[in-house]
Amino acid sequence: MRPVDWSVVGFSGDPVAGDPVVVRDGGRRYVGVAERLGRCAQVLRGLEAGASQSESVAGLVEVKDGLVDEAMRAEGRYRAAGAALEAYAVVLDRVQVESLGALQVAVGAGLEVEAAEREGAYWQQRATEVAGSMGAGVEVPAGAGGVSDPGMEELGRCQRLVERA
Repeated sequence: MRPVDWSVVGFSGDPVAGDPVVVRDGGRRYVGVAERLGRCAQVLRGLEAGASQSESVAGLVEVKDGLVDEAMRAEGRYRAAGAALEAYAVVLDRVQVESLGALQVAVGAGLEVEAAEREGAYWQQRATEVAGSMGAGVEVPAGAGGVSDPGMEELGRCQRLVERA
C-alpha cells in the first residue's frame, strides 16, 4: 500500500498511482487473448470443404478468408496492447520505488527543518531574554534562529525528484 499523504513534496495525492501487478496481469491477459486469436486463425485457415460437405462448413469456408484477416488484425492489436501494458508495468514499478524513496527523504528533510525551526526559535527566545537582561541598546538580529538553507534545499531537491518521476 502506497502512502496517501504526499503533501511534503507538494502533491495532494500519490503522483504515481497504480498497481504494477494489476497492470502486468492485464498485459498478460491481452497477450493471452492474442494467442487464442492466432490459434483461431490457424484453425480457420485449415478449414476445407473436402471431407465434410455440410452447408454450415461450406458457408464458413466461403467467409473464412475475411474471418482470418479480422482475427489476425485483432491478434496484432491485442498483442501490441498487452506488450505496452507489460512494459508500462515495469516502468510504473520502478518509478513508484523512486518516488517513494524521494518521499521518504523529503519527510526526513521536513522533520529536520521542523527540528531546526524549533531549535532556532528556542535560541531566538534565549537571545532575546539575554538581550533584555543586559538593558537597552542590545538588539537580537531578526532571523538569528532561522532555518538553514541546506535543509530547505534538500526538501526542494526531493520535491523536484518526485515531480520528475
